[in-house]
Amino acid sequence: MKRCEHCGEWFAPRYPKLKLCFSCFRKRERALAEYDSLLWELRLLRDENARLRTKAGAVPADMIGKLIRLCHPDKHGGSAMANDVTRWLLEQRN
Repeated sequence: MKRCEHCGEWFAPRYPKLKLCFSCFRKRERALAEYDSLLWELRLLRDENARLRTKAGAVPADMIGKLIRLCHPDKHGGSAMANDVTRWLLEQRN
């Protein structure tokens, strides 16, 4: 008999190296499967985000800096339109 490292219950291990009772082992396996599933979904979302950022018609990163310099409010008397466009360009850069 061995004591489960997780719940502390006594159990009869099928193999000498087992440290968790069957119930705790299954709970851990389900948690790991859910974790792997969440990682997979995160990777898919990251790839989709990258795909959307690089789709045709997207503004290239080097061009955003040039556009910011062209439309910066300091060059246009602090106009509201220059502020809005510069703010949007800064958001696109991130």
